[in-house]
Amino acid sequence: MAKKIPIGIDDFSELINPNKGFLFADKSLMIKELVDKGTKISLIIRPRRWGKTLNMSMLQHFFSAEVNGVSTKGIFDNLKIAKEQNGLYLNQQGKHPVIFISFKDVKQESLDMFFEKIIQLIASTYREHEKIITESSKLTESQKTIYKLILNGKGNHAQLENSLKFLSECLYYHYNQKVIILIDEYDSPLNSAYNKEYFERVVNFFKVLFGSALKGNYALEQGVMTGILRLSKNKMLSDINNLSLYSFMEKQYSNYFGFSEAEVIELFKTNNINSDIKEIRRWYNGYQSGELATIYNPWSILNCIQNEGDLRPYWIRTGDETLLKEIFSKAPKSIENKIVHLLEGESIKSTIDEYISFDQINTGGEEILWSLLWTTGYLKFSDKPTISEMGNYVGSLTIPNYEISCSFRGVFLKWIRHPVMA
Repeated sequence: MAKKIPIGIDDFSELINPNKGFLFADKSLMIKELVDKGTKISLIIRPRRWGKTLNMSMLQHFFSAEVNGVSTKGIFDNLKIAKEQNGLYLNQQGKHPVIFISFKDVKQESLDMFFEKIIQLIASTYREHEKIITESSKLTESQKTIYKLILNGKGNHAQLENSLKFLSECLYYHYNQKVIILIDEYDSPLNSAYNKEYFERVVNFFKVLFGSALKGNYALEQGVMTGILRLSKNKMLSDINNLSLYSFMEKQYSNYFGFSEAEVIELFKTNNINSDIKEIRRWYNGYQSGELATIYNPWSILNCIQNEGDLRPYWIRTGDETLLKEIFSKAPKSIENKIVHLLEGESIKSTIDEYISFDQINTGGEEILWSLLWTTGYLKFSDKPTISEMGNYVGSLTIPNYEISCSFRGVFLKWIRHPVMA
């Protein structure tokens, strides 16, 4: 019997519920890597629709004893993590209070709407712990009063800026156990606010929110952030100097975002779809992740299975392309010839800077364009890059697969030739 395709499913417990019958690729060994490495703050960078939110939900369900009032006990018993070292890692399941917040939907058009959304989002995060905190005998009445103010959307600006740190402290006092903080799509609000007049206000808010929660916080056990861009030269992350970056180039976590070819074959087989793996590879393969050279775009693969093997460009135009449009509009005319070379299957040589700032984007430099396209999944290295004296990657870039070439042919060239209409 064919499995249901979990397109748009970000809740881990829903995905693995046997009664739901969803197609599932087990990525639970990511938990082992996180525990073994023990990095204080991890920032994992991957393109949009690559399973970041789902994996963060998995971490939430592993470390927390309950999620949304439902016990997580036993839900990992049949997954790969349970078989590691005779179940050693399961001893840590449900042993930490967890704060999980996703900023992927914070895309407001004005500063007032932005803060209204943030207030609602943080209140929702507080609501997940309401019963525990408000009834705790280990917290003072003053702490509970501040908690209720933020919960009800009545906290002042300073309390809002420090809300994640304060929540972690409350949980630490109650459980006498350090807290896991999971921040999903941390850069989504900035991508949306880019070139709006309130952009600096958004940057300054997140600088305090993230800095207070993730640096020097005695209540913190580990923090994990995900996003599309690493904005280190931007003021927003300047206070977090204990952060480790994991992009496509790092070996760590390379198995857990996107599908390997073996997983793709198994997923198609499970749903009784006989497709030519060579054609699937031509359309959706080509990505490099760590030491793996065969990584498939998960969004495209799931949509292809949903449509019974129909090969189409599913991934392009699935997200906010404000940054790409802006940098294409400022890029030199000479890039058109290079894009034509890429479409002809050739490569271009460039330096790639993983640490992109919005100030750099404003310059419209050619290397920033290629860096942004590489970071967001539109380009790949055709061979192993070298490392420059500045710590940047230098190598030959190509289009990963046929699906992405559709973007170059149908969208990017139009932005160059008709910038006013972009």
